[in-house]
Amino acid sequence: MLTLQVRRSRPELRPYVRTFVQRKIDLDSPVMVEPTTAQLEQILAFEFGTPSEMRWPDGRLQMVNTTSMAGAQTRFACHMHLRGGVESFGIFFLPTAFMHLFGIPGCELTNSQGDSEGMIGHSIRALWNRLGETSSFGERVLIAEEFLMCRAARTKSGNTIVAVAEYMFHHHGAVKITDLA
Repeated sequence: MLTLQVRRSRPELRPYVRTFVQRKIDLDSPVMVEPTTAQLEQILAFEFGTPSEMRWPDGRLQMVNTTSMAGAQTRFACHMHLRGGVESFGIFFLPTAFMHLFGIPGCELTNSQGDSEGMIGHSIRALWNRLGETSSFGERVLIAEEFLMCRAARTKSGNTIVAVAEYMFHHHGAVKITDLA
């Protein structure tokens, strides 16, 4: 059986975080195949149970890292094979959040997936350890929010292009060019 839990972030983090999600799959569950589809946001994922596999169209097989990062995707990338025992916690960021929080432009992450510790630094491994000390979704959200609040406190206001992109995203693209100018 698949269990999904979803929660919005606290108001102070809503300019950066769309949602937190936890996925658990019972040990006796059959393999679930999930395509990775086009997405606008970046996702920071933490794995605590049975590792998932990524199966690429060219036949490659790759195990998901315990801490992984997926940028915006403009196309189908691979199929995720999720086995019984999977326990994942994910943070879904708004499109410009990684630039603000981690100094990584979204264009560097587009159509990429990989080890988040290598991209962000050792603080991600420490966060994974803290998140792994509990299986409570609510506690994991609080731990992640504490980590992100420290990052958010150090953010600088973005440039004009970033501000325009955020405005367009907030209004779901339904904006007048004169308003953007």
